[in-house]
Amino acid sequence: MDIRKIIREEFGDFDWTNQSDEKDLLSKWGRKWWVLASEAYSGYRVTDYAMSGEVEDYVKISKSESEKSKQLLYDVISYYVFDDVKTENGRFILYVNNEEDLCGLFSKNNKNGYINEDLILETLQGYYEPQVSSSFIGSIWLERVWSITSDTNKEYTYRDIKENYTNVGLYLSSGEEFTEELLNSYHYNDKLGELIDEEYFLESTKEYSVDCYINALSDVTSKNILKSFRNSVNEFFGKSEVIEKSEMVHGTEYVKKYTAYDITDLLMEVVDEYLVLNCGYDDLSAYEEKCDFQHYDFLPTLIELIEDGVYKPLVGTYDVDPNVKVMENWFNAYYKDYL
Repeated sequence: MDIRKIIREEFGDFDWTNQSDEKDLLSKWGRKWWVLASEAYSGYRVTDYAMSGEVEDYVKISKSESEKSKQLLYDVISYYVFDDVKTENGRFILYVNNEEDLCGLFSKNNKNGYINEDLILETLQGYYEPQVSSSFIGSIWLERVWSITSDTNKEYTYRDIKENYTNVGLYLSSGEEFTEELLNSYHYNDKLGELIDEEYFLESTKEYSVDCYINALSDVTSKNILKSFRNSVNEFFGKSEVIEKSEMVHGTEYVKKYTAYDITDLLMEVVDEYLVLNCGYDDLSAYEEKCDFQHYDFLPTLIELIEDGVYKPLVGTYDVDPNVKVMENWFNAYYKDYL
């Protein structure tokens, strides 16, 4: 990269020793490009020069809108090979093979109703468990579980109880023998739920329905978490596209699915911020040594900037207490399989 040539094209007769010309370059291109120019013209190390305070008063670290500045940054980016980014038709495309790599874009803080890095990761890995206990659901079983049990499943439950618990010498807490006739009086008067909730020998029936409810809650909530996660990622990166690529591994062909994002503008911005934050505004030849961009991967570089506070973590919400109608459908599907 011929920095002097680029500067001449922009500024014409440029004199590095002329303070006015130097300030003009700073105001148009920003400090990081002044650094490249300083190295090209004078060999000054920015850490030595900036320490003098001579440029601190009139230099603000900001992104320049100059086309020359953008081209210069593009050249810097092209100087590197990001393993997870490919150049296609002059655009930079991020390829993500594993959604787990995106979890670090989110906050690590655990806040009720908001997705975070650990929550997304455990959901993607299939380990998500609702933050609710079986004993709690059991304590509000009539209201939470039996109230959404379908008529069909109530009928199945009635038949199961009749077949396994009536006329076998069991007694209600009231002292009455539990007969089929007594069961029918509860069932046909819509009191079967109260019977199950109250009688100790029907505890297993209640427990199984609670387990089905929690399984349904886990699936519904997991689905909501992942939907929120993917929506937030797409809002940040923009439109995505699923692409299949064939790869040869030890002589065997495998087809991998990637999610592709056009991150041309974002990539230039991220590298810009990374150089400002981590590279001490050194000359281009020092970038490779001092700024390895997390072993040349774009996503870890972006995540590092989020952790350093340059970018805010992505935000997404989910329903801690899902829609009753949705829960009803999932629960009854599970409960029917049990019955």
